[in-house]
Amino acid sequence: IEALQKKYLFSRAIIAGARIISEDVIKIFPDGIVNFHPGKIPATSGLDAFFYTIKNQAPAGVTAHFIDSRVDAGFQIFFEELVVGPDDSPAVINFNNYQLQIEALRKTLEIFERGDFKAEPLIRPRKNLPMEPSEKIKMLENFSEWRAGQYIKQQERMLFENCQAGNLEVVRKILGRHPELLEARVAEGWTPLIVSAYNGHLGVVEH
Repeated sequence: IEALQKKYLFSRAIIAGARIISEDVIKIFPDGIVNFHPGKIPATSGLDAFFYTIKNQAPAGVTAHFIDSRVDAGFQIFFEELVVGPDDSPAVINFNNYQLQIEALRKTLEIFERGDFKAEPLIRPRKNLPMEPSEKIKMLENFSEWRAGQYIKQQERMLFENCQAGNLEVVRKILGRHPELLEARVAEGWTPLIVSAYNGHLGVVEH
């Protein structure tokens, strides 16, 4: 690797599947080595990211980060959350998350091209140990509960974002599927109605 770096003057590396990389290799690349972890770090560090996503009630998605000598640590470039459907199976979630890693690679290359990124330190006190088969089975039994929770969180967030932006059609669709979200509240205690009114979106308020 060092010989190739000296020959071609590579300044940055991207991992496309690897085991733990030694600090000696990491130091070869002055602009760092990028990894795409199939989960949110630190909650899903380690090889069993999907199962720790369920165990820790974490959002599914991809963490793009510069690695260091620790496992699934270093400096985060961004976290891209996966949109979860109400009927998605574990296989669908994993397939879609793999596709999201490809999109994250494209996004990362665009960020590097523009040079407008800021990497934030990843606080990861400890890494997750590999799960026993029995614990993985238990996580799959809890999958439906996790999926329902993630789905409704995303719908609620979308509702407030579109109330703030005044996107009536999107608000109508979300409330048509989930009328109970009309009583949802953000941290400040505001409902969708209050957010719409505060931002002056009369059409959304009347709906």
